[in-house]
Amino acid sequence: DQRAMSLFREVAQVVPSRPEPYIQGLAIAQRLNDSKGIRWATLGILRNAWPQDKQQIEQKAFRAAKQLMIGLHDEGQLEAADRYKTDLENARIRDCRIKVNWTGDADVDVLVEEPAGTICSLRSPRTTSGGVMLGDSFSRRDGNTTAQGYSEVYVCPEAFRGTYRMLLRRVWGNVTANTVTVDI
Repeated sequence: DQRAMSLFREVAQVVPSRPEPYIQGLAIAQRLNDSKGIRWATLGILRNAWPQDKQQIEQKAFRAAKQLMIGLHDEGQLEAADRYKTDLENARIRDCRIKVNWTGDADVDVLVEEPAGTICSLRSPRTTSGGVMLGDSFSRRDGNTTAQGYSEVYVCPEAFRGTYRMLLRRVWGNVTANTVTVDI
């Protein structure tokens, strides 16, 4: 397990945008009861954005972080706990977030072209540029329309400088008043 943990840290240094080393590293760090490993893995996981179907990964990292914080407080390491809390807050900062909302009996798709030329969409929900399409609320509906409407959300935790272009496409149906709301 110690060698595997070292390997995951090396992989994360080479390709920091990939979440897999952090996910596997957290499991190993918890088995080893390695507080430094848990800190590294939870911060790596929480720096990434996670689509709806992967929310359990983020929740597991939150639980591990909370448990580590409690342990640091119990051991009287208040300064280390405060630093870790600040690091956790910084890991949750997102450079770019786009939320598209609409109402009506329709489905709208969002595509985001990132400065490197990568395209983030529901077909390619995680890009090498770090963008993640979090999910499509329309596809999860139960057949009933809601007053809040529907949404799609794009997030890039550490965005590159440059121009981001967005394409909205009505897949089918009628959007109320032919209007969507875009929050950036």
